[in-house]
Amino acid sequence: MIMLAIGKPVEIDATVMVLAIVFGAVTSGTALIVWYSILPQLSSTTASTLKLCVPCLAAFGGVIFLSEAITLRMFISTAIIILGILLVIQSDIKTRGKSGD
Repeated sequence: MIMLAIGKPVEIDATVMVLAIVFGAVTSGTALIVWYSILPQLSSTTASTLKLCVPCLAAFGGVIFLSEAITLRMFISTAIIILGILLVIQSDIKTRGKSGD
């Protein structure tokens, strides 16, 4: 029996544990396959900057899968992060265009 942060006991059997591990491995493996297949087409600046969107994706997943509320703070934070990512990628594209790569 596991005690969650809210203090309620939760029963988890072996089947649930195996399924959680398998689904976690499959989804992580799929994400890594996709990431490493597009990675050679990206500059190092763009690739490293895109990794910064992971917290936004996690927040989005929380809203969709866990019914978390979209707060003003979450919305503004996500918008700032995405705007920053877009600015860096746009600058990187312009820089690579000028250098002739």
